[in-house]
Amino acid sequence: MAQKIYSTPNSDDFYVIPEFLEHQQCWMVWAERTDNWRLGAKPAQEKISKRLFNNLCFFVLQSY
Repeated sequence: MAQKIYSTPNSDDFYVIPEFLEHQQCWMVWAERTDNWRLGAKPAQEKISKRLFNNLCFFVLQSY
């Protein structure tokens, strides 16, 4: 049986790297399984799509 962990992610030195810091890679998630996501994944897909589009536009504009 698994043991309950009483520490917090912060006290275990886990943290989320801000987008503005340089990093090698990141994981992208796509809400695909409609049985696991609220409202058939549509709200999550819409938010992810908008975020990706905005970041892509920013990247392309910064490249010129």
